[in-house]
Amino acid sequence: RICAALWLAPDGRIARARLLGDWIAASDDLEALESALVGADPTDVAALEALAARWLTLPGAIAIGVTDPRQIAQALRVSRE
Repeated sequence: RICAALWLAPDGRIARARLLGDWIAASDDLEALESALVGADPTDVAALEALAARWLTLPGAIAIGVTDPRQIAQALRVSRE
C-alpha cells in the first residue's frame, strides 16, 4: 500500500510530495520521484501515471512492492480527498 502527503502551491499544483507505505525504494530514487512531482497537477491522473511509469522504468531504479504506476497516481489522488 502506498500513501502520499501533498503540499499544494497557491495555484493548486504540487509544491511538495512525500510517498510512504508498505513498499521499498532506494532513498535517492524515491527523492527523485518526489522531486519530479513538484509542479505537477494533482488532478491530472494520466500525467501522474505517466510520470510514475517513467520513474518505475528508469535503469537502476529500485522499487519493491510497487509495479503499477496507477498505484502511485491513486495514492496521490486519495491524499487530496
